[in-house]
Amino acid sequence: MTIKTRRVVLALAGLMALTGAAAAQPTVAITAPADGSTISRSATPQIAVSGQSAFEEPVPTGRNLYLRWDGTDDSCGATYLSDNNGPDEGNGCAFVAGIASVTPDEDDFTVSYSSGAEVATPITIDATRRITGTMGYVHAAPDAPIFDIEVLFDDQVVGRQRYNPGPQVGLFARRQFNLDIPIPQSWHQKDVSSVTLNWHFQQSLSVASTWVEHENPVSFMRLPTYSASFSRKVEVQLNNGSWQPATLSQDLTTWTRAVNAPAANGPAVIRARAVQGGSTSGVSQISVTIEP
Repeated sequence: MTIKTRRVVLALAGLMALTGAAAAQPTVAITAPADGSTISRSATPQIAVSGQSAFEEPVPTGRNLYLRWDGTDDSCGATYLSDNNGPDEGNGCAFVAGIASVTPDEDDFTVSYSSGAEVATPITIDATRRITGTMGYVHAAPDAPIFDIEVLFDDQVVGRQRYNPGPQVGLFARRQFNLDIPIPQSWHQKDVSSVTLNWHFQQSLSVASTWVEHENPVSFMRLPTYSASFSRKVEVQLNNGSWQPATLSQDLTTWTRAVNAPAANGPAVIRARAVQGGSTSGVSQISVTIEP
């Protein structure tokens, strides 16, 4: 393997913008009033709109987020997280540090992995389980660096784990350790839009090359998640007005919304859409005629 080096002084820049969603799309339909009906404004100043809806049932699952380099075979780019595993041309990018002495708990040397376009969000968290996974690294010298792994959701620290391996045998030894980080209950069933893993080097690295191993073993964290979001709603729009929330039934299969009849006579359009986390249904639409 070609060893590529870079000098890191500060943590990498903050979180990257995310797009995408993991869950299937919800569905919605308008059942009343009937499409093509005529409505008297004086008799019906408020139009009772109702319909049917369907959402994906959230079930416990898990997401592996892999540590990656945005690099090539002979250069290093930025670090990032990905839903996808595979050969990493940036693997072997080394952190060269001539740190003679570092006080424990001092974040002196940090590399950050942030979720980018290759991570579908939002991610719905199951805080009844723990963050797990495997972290691998290669260290050139016979001394033993101490690592802290820190996980953040939406730029807020979730937890941190210390790894103190003790002396290693041989140069460029390949080592790995397991993650086991609890999640505060305040995150339970919450949607998060970004995830960051900070790898803090906490103890002297001597004058040596150290890199996070992405291929052998694969470095990843496994997030305890749900298959879909618990955030579910239906919204209604009259003509080109703003989207207004409807009232969902307890079983989430039907909904209602009263909208003010428009002041102008003639055609009017009523639309509805269902939203679950980051997934939005197609728009259901009917046309009615408004009379005095």
